[in-house]
Amino acid sequence: MSLQASLVRCFVLTLSGIFLRARFFDESFSPIWLSINFIILFFSAIVFWILYNAFIYAYYTSPLRHLPAAKQRSVLQRLFKEPNAFHFETWINEQPDAECIRYFGFLNSERLLITSPAGVNQVLRLQGDKMRKQYAVKTQLQRVSGENGLVVTDGDLHKKQRRIMDPTFRIGQIKSHFYPLFWRRSAEMLEVIRSNEDKQNSGSQQPQSDQQAMIRNMDDIFGRTIFDIIGEASMTHDWKALSSPGVYWTRLDKYREAITPSKNTRDRILLSFILPTCVLNALPFRFNTETGPGLQRVRDICKKSVATKCERLARTDIEKSGMDMLDSIMRANRFHTMSFEELQDQAFMMQSGGSHTSVIALLSTVYLLAQHRNSQTQLREEIREMLPPCDQGSAINPDIFARMPYLDAVINEVLRLYSAFSWTGRVPTTDVVLFDTTIPKGTALSISPWALHRSFKLWGADAKEFKPERWLNGSPTVPREPCSFISFGAGATKCIAEDFAKAELRCVIAALFGRYEIAFPEGQALPGFTHQVAFAFRKPILVRLDSIDGW
Repeated sequence: MSLQASLVRCFVLTLSGIFLRARFFDESFSPIWLSINFIILFFSAIVFWILYNAFIYAYYTSPLRHLPAAKQRSVLQRLFKEPNAFHFETWINEQPDAECIRYFGFLNSERLLITSPAGVNQVLRLQGDKMRKQYAVKTQLQRVSGENGLVVTDGDLHKKQRRIMDPTFRIGQIKSHFYPLFWRRSAEMLEVIRSNEDKQNSGSQQPQSDQQAMIRNMDDIFGRTIFDIIGEASMTHDWKALSSPGVYWTRLDKYREAITPSKNTRDRILLSFILPTCVLNALPFRFNTETGPGLQRVRDICKKSVATKCERLARTDIEKSGMDMLDSIMRANRFHTMSFEELQDQAFMMQSGGSHTSVIALLSTVYLLAQHRNSQTQLREEIREMLPPCDQGSAINPDIFARMPYLDAVINEVLRLYSAFSWTGRVPTTDVVLFDTTIPKGTALSISPWALHRSFKLWGADAKEFKPERWLNGSPTVPREPCSFISFGAGATKCIAEDFAKAELRCVIAALFGRYEIAFPEGQALPGFTHQVAFAFRKPILVRLDSIDGW
């Protein structure tokens, strides 16, 4: 039973108690009497439920109590905490033969961590139609994808949306329309980096910390680049984040904060276990008051773009519409099975969700290659051998990337170690059988790509090490089981933009590492990580960029 359902039952029991007490023991229904009795009974019911859930149900009556259990702290130490991907990684390697691990989350609520590819395959693919996304996950994703974005919908609505959007993300469409865009914007990114380098070399006034040789904040560079790429690809909107950051980009600082996991995200997730979305969005907390306007600004642009395209389609032949993702979706939606609000949410989802996941993948690439210089050198050699220099006006043949195995190996290894979504969750809508055990309806099932991809049993003793070579042809170290590699999910809810995202990463990574050698400044501590629903670095990635001639 969910925490929210339990609170509703406490509320109903409270009202019943008030009625019975008034009916048989008191004659008065004064407001003060009602208020005092409601508070006393309601909180008494909550305390009783917490005690029952934490001690009686968990250890004596749960039908899942025979399953392998995680090693956790005492109830009082963990009562108001929710385990994250770091805990999952530890548990999955402590019990490598377990198909699932039973653990307890916020208010000691029972959960199951799926720890094997076979179990993930059952939950996401074979029995996916019997699952829905966990409420806490949906609540967080709805902030950056709207109420009806593809990443949060379930069941028939998700199938309908996916059927309409699928043609937009086919390989042919990506090669013909999006690879040239990715390459052009990557060249613009290099030009921005070079212009800043020229300013430093010419002796312009720079902050003292920038007097070193090209120390760059890659969060800023990648954030601006990807935001422009997604804006143009999704709805032909130029945010001018690269060309005019002082005018446009600074206005979106709170938006960037809203889509990046932080302590605010953690607080919101914990509250989402007990509060409905309408109440959560109305709370005067920082995650609403400071980041809400930034999200709304982007949403307004998406709404305006959808309205403009709808008006244009009403005046002209549908086949003469534009070639961005939103145009393609609207052509597939010619019978209007997707509403205006759904179209708006898809545009918002593509801009927001696509921005964060791509930026995290690029930051992780820099983070890893700056520490593994031999891999970086090997990647640069392949880039310079196969691709033309990434300059303004240069063209790219997408088919060349199919002959660059090491670039794809680096991308896959980065996505394995640092998946943008470190955990996700499902809830059965009916009783299901997993691992020869009946899992009751409503049980929270957790799946962690971060933990699964670092399993010693699946990936070997070097599972936590960065080794792109494991992905090259003939390597025996990549598991062949379905759902062993789930950075983009699996089954009917697998990320629809996987090929789009990988094409984007190929172009930006090739442009950057083909031109520059990247390293961390001497004496700089490496940034740590944070895990909520998504993964993020705790501090900006600051690196030294050294331009290398010859490309």
